[in-house]
Amino acid sequence: MEEMMKAKDLPIHNPNHMVLLKRKCRECDKESEITVKFKDHAAWFGGMNIQDAFPYLSVADRELIKTGLCDGCYDAIASIFDKEEPEEGTEGENEDAA
Repeated sequence: MEEMMKAKDLPIHNPNHMVLLKRKCRECDKESEITVKFKDHAAWFGGMNIQDAFPYLSVADRELIKTGLCDGCYDAIASIFDKEEPEEGTEGENEDAA
């Protein structure tokens, strides 16, 4: 039977160690590498808001980590929803008639 590891045998992680996150955009397959602090990654993985865990990262890098979308693909998808729709009840009205 295998002997269980004791706490003294576990590797010690320095909270200031850096972690290299490799991400691939789920839309265009562009690969990116983002370096974060181990302690910050652990905090985010534990439930901290991504902007609080990684305040030193760009919005684009945080978005890639969180959603798997690179900046260009995120903008393309978001632009679909940013298009203004006509206000309710104004479709077909003639601007000159009033």
